[in-house]
Amino acid sequence: MDVPGAVLATFGLFGLFYGISTGGDEGWTQPAAFGPIVGGLLLLVAFLLVERRHPEPLVPLSVLNRPSVKWSGLFGVITFGMCAGTTVLLSLYMQDVLGFSAPSGPV
Repeated sequence: MDVPGAVLATFGLFGLFYGISTGGDEGWTQPAAFGPIVGGLLLLVAFLLVERRHPEPLVPLSVLNRPSVKWSGLFGVITFGMCAGTTVLLSLYMQDVLGFSAPSGPV
């Protein structure tokens, strides 16, 4: 079992997501947001390095070289971006054009 890989992936993703969620409140250049993002990215790079050398990795990196996996990932990111964009635009439309208040509009 790849315990070092699991620990690095967990803390790397936590730092990245914590920094992103804190950046809107604290400011993106503040250490409270910038530090966890940089730390999370460094831990994720360390995760990739550990996964290359481990005999039983959590994520076999050879799988990521398959064309079907690459295209699926690309289309997943595109689909997520379209859904997130639609949610934001629909919320703004309901507030600005239809006159709903922010708490009652998108919900």
